Amino acid sequence: MLKIPFTYWREPDGKYLGYLDEYPDHWAQADTLDDLQKHLGDLVGRFSCEETSHCPIDSRRIEIAEEAKKMIAMFRSGHLTPQSAQDTIASLHQEIAKTE
Repeated sequence: MLKIPFTYWREPDGKYLGYLDEYPDHWAQADTLDDLQKHLGDLVGRFSCEETSHCPIDSRRIEIAEEAKKMIAMFRSGHLTPQSAQDTIASLHQEIAKTE
């Protein structure tokens, strides 16, 4: 179980969305709460890596992160529906998986 504070909610379609409280601009999505916690745990690992400068820079991942930031801003400003946000997050997760 994740022991780092995080915020999550369940969407009407049953998907879980959430983010680490320390990094509210980085969301994760999953079908179950356990999977969401795993995805958020992956984020903890990535941020730890970035903070200690012990990870290689992947330009595609940086591009994906920038896309995610834009999507979050659009969602917060009301220019993106929750379903569109979920679809975009799922697409970004697929793009991230391709870089691993």
